[in-house]
Amino acid sequence: MKNPGSKKLVDTLKNNIISLLKENLLLKTEIRKVKDNKLNTEKEMLLDILNILDSLQLKITRLNESKNNEKNQQEFEKAINSFNSIIRIIENILSKYNVTEIILKDNKATPELCKIIETQFNNQKEHGTVIEVIRKGYKYDDKILRPAEVITTTR
Repeated sequence: MKNPGSKKLVDTLKNNIISLLKENLLLKTEIRKVKDNKLNTEKEMLLDILNILDSLQLKITRLNESKNNEKNQQEFEKAINSFNSIIRIIENILSKYNVTEIILKDNKATPELCKIIETQFNNQKEHGTVIEVIRKGYKYDDKILRPAEVITTTR
């Protein structure tokens, strides 16, 4: 004769297994949604970048066409304005993805925020003062995406 307690234990275990299988299915569905969302976000970002690429290629084509034109100066001024517009588009896209420029407090280089490319002797300024930013640094959600590349003073 079977033990009534063991039947109850088997039923409890079956219910637990069924519950875990349902939870597993829900988790797999959630993971799929997260992956799809990530893919859509990356696709949106890539499309934004492709728009920039298209704009740059169009501007370069127009510049090449205007090389032998008498109005070169006007075309180059238009090109500069166009490139500035493209820079604003890029900055807006970066902002959209929470990418922000690193601002150096008191114009001082810090190891966390800067990569020192070169130093120049200067006894007029405090050691480690940034003389020139070669490449701007950026943060992504308050994490360093790329450190600023700088030239600093040394004594």
